[in-house]
Amino acid sequence: MDAGAGPQVGIIGAGVPIEMVIAAKALPLRILPAAGPTPRADAIIGGESAEVRALYEAAIAGRLAHLRLLVVTRQYEWLYYFLKEAVRRGDGDVPPLHIHDLIASTQPSTRRYNRQRLDRLAAALTRATGNPIDDGDLFAAIDLANTCRAGFRHLQAARDAGRASGTAAVRAVIRSATEPPQAFADSIGSRIAALPAPPAGPRLLMLGSIPADTGLHAAIEASGVTIVAEDSEWGSRSAVPDIAPTGDPLETLLDATLAAASGPDVTPRSARLGWGEQAIARRDIDAIIFAMPRSDHRFGWDYPTLRDCAAAYGKPALVLRDETLLAPEAITNAVSHFKATLDHQAVA
Repeated sequence: MDAGAGPQVGIIGAGVPIEMVIAAKALPLRILPAAGPTPRADAIIGGESAEVRALYEAAIAGRLAHLRLLVVTRQYEWLYYFLKEAVRRGDGDVPPLHIHDLIASTQPSTRRYNRQRLDRLAAALTRATGNPIDDGDLFAAIDLANTCRAGFRHLQAARDAGRASGTAAVRAVIRSATEPPQAFADSIGSRIAALPAPPAGPRLLMLGSIPADTGLHAAIEASGVTIVAEDSEWGSRSAVPDIAPTGDPLETLLDATLAAASGPDVTPRSARLGWGEQAIARRDIDAIIFAMPRSDHRFGWDYPTLRDCAAAYGKPALVLRDETLLAPEAITNAVSHFKATLDHQAVA
């Protein structure tokens, strides 16, 4: 996004209602890790994941200096602490920081705390942009964001109907995070219409640790299968219902944000597993792929339940572990062998 296009607020992680940024008359911009060397990060936080090192490198190298505010969510709290320390040392041109410590839980015990997080975010956005956030601005932003939600649902419907690959869909969702919401809403229909149809191979569901890029999807689909859905905000989990612009807008946004939350931080466990179990039960899903890299420390606790669910529905499953996930060719080869067993079962 053009740094001269107006005030921009960077967001690292999920759980930040973009409507609040829009209401502050700024552009929300999701910050994703870029490929490339990370020498300064390696020297300071070399033990962290490649994703965290890439984000840290971008911040201290000044590539995010144009942001009015960088909002870091709970999933990346250690990145926030590392960046705060960099600011204290005067190391790099780090933008103003705000930690958005929203707990991905619908439990009544966390409701008050979570609402306070939105109030503090509103105050931080107002300080950063100079624009107070009122209910009218929030309702207008909700209407705009709803046009994007409609686009995401249209995109998922195209996948369900066999008109779009998982790779193309994830690419479109990621692109939406780096352009103005209205531009995405205006163009998504024509983009979907221009997508080539995927091959008529097995239709797969992917669960586990799914990165915010198209590499894993592309390597899997190179084998001739199609990923129809995945438990990721960068894919199927973006296809959420519209938000009704009524009542207290911050309460409404809090409800919607928590309802759409995905990933290993969601509680209670039943809420975390529910989407995957329902997706496994879909009759148009032929098989399941579980992505479990070595860097994952949480999905492994949920895997046995989801594995047993797949078995109960008679859905074959393939687990991709770190030694395979490190190389695209290894991923494609593993899925190709898996596809051969699916094709054999279909013939039998």
